[in-house]
Amino acid sequence: MPPNVFAPDKRVYPGRPGSPRLVRRPSMSENATRLARLYKGFAQQFPDVKPITARQLDQELQGPKGAELIMIDVRTVEEQQVSRLPGRVLSRDDFESIIYQTAKSTPLVTYCTAGLRSGKYAEELMKEGYTDVRNLEGSILQWTQEGFPLVTGDQESTKDVHVFSRSWALQGEGYTPHYFDRGRGVLAILRSKVSSWLGGSSA
Repeated sequence: MPPNVFAPDKRVYPGRPGSPRLVRRPSMSENATRLARLYKGFAQQFPDVKPITARQLDQELQGPKGAELIMIDVRTVEEQQVSRLPGRVLSRDDFESIIYQTAKSTPLVTYCTAGLRSGKYAEELMKEGYTDVRNLEGSILQWTQEGFPLVTGDQESTKDVHVFSRSWALQGEGYTPHYFDRGRGVLAILRSKVSSWLGGSSA
């Protein structure tokens, strides 16, 4: 169904038996606007963290700085299994296993779904003394808004993207959203945090 088409909502509403409600599917531009507003609110929680846009990151990856730049995917294992950004990407656990071997001046870019988790992690890294840390503004959702490629763990191209929850299905045009069932997202985050505390990898 093309965007901006009204589709019937077949849920039952009290007092309106047999009367479906019409719901408009958001356009891609509306998704982009909503994502920008979402990240602006997130960024207030880590004001000292520098952002980098998807376009800026794409340019850096293709330039001389791309060879040394490390991207850190702060999402859960379940989310990363769907897709991730191409290039030198480490999970949070993998990065922390080499953190003492990584120079404090190494360029780092953190990302998650929309930028909240990764922004907070970028702030942690700055407190650890890393001097070139940036958070991907809008994160993987913004990356898809720009139409940039995603890959699977086997480096195969894919249009699938994990958006965490149904309400965050703000992916770019042509990408297929995947999301946790209600409650599973919270459990996945908790498992990831506990695993990080224990120094292991998430299940």
